[in-house]
Amino acid sequence: MKADTILRIRPTLTEYLRQYDDCFGRATARRHLSTYIAGQLGPLSRKSIDGLEGQATAGVAAR
Repeated sequence: MKADTILRIRPTLTEYLRQYDDCFGRATARRHLSTYIAGQLGPLSRKSIDGLEGQATAGVAAR
């Protein structure tokens, strides 16, 4: 997916992911879930955690 598509669907995606809040004990882990999923949907060819972190800190900031 392109970045603009991910940004467009982010509110709906965040709402969907809220049903999994109970799976995470810490609020920071819950917040990073949507960033992680957005990274998995993004254009990177390799979906390593290092690559996803770099993408998140390069403009698609974690919320």
